[in-house]
Amino acid sequence: MDIEKLSYFIAVAKHKSFTRAAEECHISQTAISQHIVKIEDELGTKLFIRDKKSVALTPSGETFLHEAYRVYNAYQQAIENTKATAYGYEGSIRIVFFSLYDRIVITDIIQRFHARYPRIKLYIAQCNFFDLFDDIYYGAADIGFVFPKTLTENFVVKNIQESPISVCMHHKNPLVQHARLSIEQLRNQHILELNREGNIYGYDMVDMILKKNGIQTNISAFPESVDSLLLMLEANMGIALLPSILKDHVGKNLIFIELEEELYKFRCDAVYLKENTNPSLALFQQLIDQTEF
Repeated sequence: MDIEKLSYFIAVAKHKSFTRAAEECHISQTAISQHIVKIEDELGTKLFIRDKKSVALTPSGETFLHEAYRVYNAYQQAIENTKATAYGYEGSIRIVFFSLYDRIVITDIIQRFHARYPRIKLYIAQCNFFDLFDDIYYGAADIGFVFPKTLTENFVVKNIQESPISVCMHHKNPLVQHARLSIEQLRNQHILELNREGNIYGYDMVDMILKKNGIQTNISAFPESVDSLLLMLEANMGIALLPSILKDHVGKNLIFIELEEELYKFRCDAVYLKENTNPSLALFQQLIDQTEF
């Protein structure tokens, strides 16, 4: 006995008619009658009482109908669950990000992804710069969001968002009186920058901007994370060049002032392995492609 025969039996029991059951199942009445006879022979009992005017279930038929529905529904659910997993509607995706900037950029897309695919489990973690790439490469994460890095051809890198550079400082810093600042005005300031080991590309970009404008780097501290950097800024220990997008997400004591010069921009990129076949990742990529950041 197979699922197809069970569906024929259920159709006859539902319609109490071989003719209507045959129409629903798109087979001939003779064929469906033969299938029912084979089921009865296999079970060793009659399932229907037949006469010229009606078809009714026997007591054995009533019992078998209950079990047939249970098996048939379980089979259909198994199909749906398998398809859902195959197409990413169920499953999981592991997301890692580096900094507050990256978190701000991806918050909206994570919210919309969860609303669209509530049965996909999201595992989200913040990690340091180099661990992020290792996690993706070795399969501990599906996708990461971070300032760009030169990667091997095994990786796919998509630019998600770019933010102009602003000068961030404590509200008591004398520079706050200016509506805009030039690089030259930063010459005698103590500049805070993330530890180069923690974010080599962000560090090098800021260092290059300063040196390109003839300013000797005067870095007074090397915090390990953006949170630590913001803490030092809150303590009025110096200034920092940061993405302008952060201005609405930091403490009230911090001020962001735009630079007069057109400089490089901070970037948030999505990074994942080409060979990653997680169907949930494919859905996440689709949503990224449909999003205007």
